[in-house]
Amino acid sequence: MELIIAVNWHLVPSLATVIFHWRPQPNGRAYSVMKNLLLFCILSLTTPLIAQDDKQPVIDATNVDLLREKVGQDVIVEGPVTTIGTTSGKGITFINLGLPKKQGFAAVIFQKSYDAFPGGFDAYQDKKLRVKGVLGLFQNERIQIVVTSPEQIEIVTEP
Repeated sequence: MELIIAVNWHLVPSLATVIFHWRPQPNGRAYSVMKNLLLFCILSLTTPLIAQDDKQPVIDATNVDLLREKVGQDVIVEGPVTTIGTTSGKGITFINLGLPKKQGFAAVIFQKSYDAFPGGFDAYQDKKLRVKGVLGLFQNERIQIVVTSPEQIEIVTEP
């Protein structure tokens, strides 16, 4: 029996690709063992990756310095809603957390994603939110996450 295990860690650091090559008979004992070994390896490698999201630290929306350090990374930002506003004519909604408008973090929703929010954005007013996504900078200044679905926004506390 020939067995080759290749774990590819360098392409995507958070994902392991396991490749098995063997030549046992489809109904033989070796086939059954290899099938179980493959299942065990896949579960062993993916279970910690699935649980990793639960351990992702939550960043306070007022911690502007830490947010700037995390630009380009997938993060969770938490803070109270300070303002919700929509630009006139451009179809962009901003949900500002923690600090006043244009001074801190904003969840940004473009008009093309409005259909995903049939109830609008008023439900988030006066709430504490957690926003999940890739942290970015607008015009190299405004810290933001572009939100495309309601699953990215979690209401942490009610008023």
